[in-house]
Amino acid sequence: MRRTITLSGAGVAGLALAASLAGCGGSDQAPVCDSVASLKSSVAQVKDLDPTAPGALDELQSGLGDVKTDLLAVKADAKSEFSAEVETIQGGYQTLLESVQALKTDPTTSDPSKVKSELTAFGSDIGKLITDIEETC
Repeated sequence: MRRTITLSGAGVAGLALAASLAGCGGSDQAPVCDSVASLKSSVAQVKDLDPTAPGALDELQSGLGDVKTDLLAVKADAKSEFSAEVETIQGGYQTLLESVQALKTDPTTSDPSKVKSELTAFGSDIGKLITDIEETC
């Protein structure tokens, strides 16, 4: 009888361990980990676009809409932890978006190299934010 109790105790301990390990994985990550993964994906779609290529400005403008959506999700999920960084990124985003819109509106007076430069700077800044957040996940 004592042996049965010991085995049952071992069985219960094994089940408890299995249950706790089953909880390990993506589902118990902080929401910001999922939202930063989405942001990383949307940034990858736009960061290497060449604004002088045919159709690139439309693709860039559309992709920046996805980046904005994902950045807002990161901001909401991160709460105040990365608020200063997100605010800086949002400023760079707005500058880049305005340059893209100006280039689309009047390509003869706007400079595509300015858009490319702003896109590179934006990609670098947002890449740092993504890395900083990923380190907490």
